[in-house]
Amino acid sequence: MSKQMQGYRGSLDLYYQVEDSNGNFGEVFPAGNVTDFQIIPDAEELEIISTGNADYGQAADTMIDAKPTKCSFSVNRFNIDTLANAFMGSYAARTASAGTVDAGDPEDVTAYSDGISRLNHIDISNLVIKDETDTTTYVLDTDYEIVDAKLGLIKVLSTGSISGGDTLHASYSYAAESGYLLSGGTSSSRFLKMWGRGVNRFNNKESRVEIPRGSIKPNGNFSMVGNEAATVGFDVTINVPTDGSAPFTIITDA
Repeated sequence: MSKQMQGYRGSLDLYYQVEDSNGNFGEVFPAGNVTDFQIIPDAEELEIISTGNADYGQAADTMIDAKPTKCSFSVNRFNIDTLANAFMGSYAARTASAGTVDAGDPEDVTAYSDGISRLNHIDISNLVIKDETDTTTYVLDTDYEIVDAKLGLIKVLSTGSISGGDTLHASYSYAAESGYLLSGGTSSSRFLKMWGRGVNRFNNKESRVEIPRGSIKPNGNFSMVGNEAATVGFDVTINVPTDGSAPFTIITDA
């Protein structure tokens, strides 16, 4: 922002690095589609209140002490790295091979009348349900139904031939899996280095912001259901660098 009077309506590309246990910053991650980014300075005022007759109750002296500067940002498009920060956790690649539960070594399933049972695998197909002696093959949608094949959920129908409490034998195929396993709540503190490039849409001039180090925490709920895009929000307490430089910097075009 130049010295000339002007409005500010900004866009921002924001990036960050996560500090590891050795104090090193590694891979650069995009924060996502940033819908809000604020730098929040703070200060504490100390007042000495006069108790003299002439100016009782007035400020005889005051001082201002700076308090930690904070920032906050929100994103509504993000990747697994951002979600790991939002859930104070970590993630790892997860793969599982396709396979079958063979009729010669079936899976035992406890039946619940008009209730749901869960199989040991997900994304199932070619399901066959038999009784415990393997002499009776039950009929899909008559004796039982598949509630959710992706979750491996089946339901015994009370109108069919299966009684609650029966032990069933299940054989089926299950698909291969690939993706990530995110483990939430495994990290008590996390530090980031952040920087971004902003544009003032009033005059198309650029500005750059850098935060050398800050502790980050989530500041809201992540809704997995809704009519609007879910938002992930964070609060950052900006740390003073060990070299004595400024806690944060903003560079603007002339």
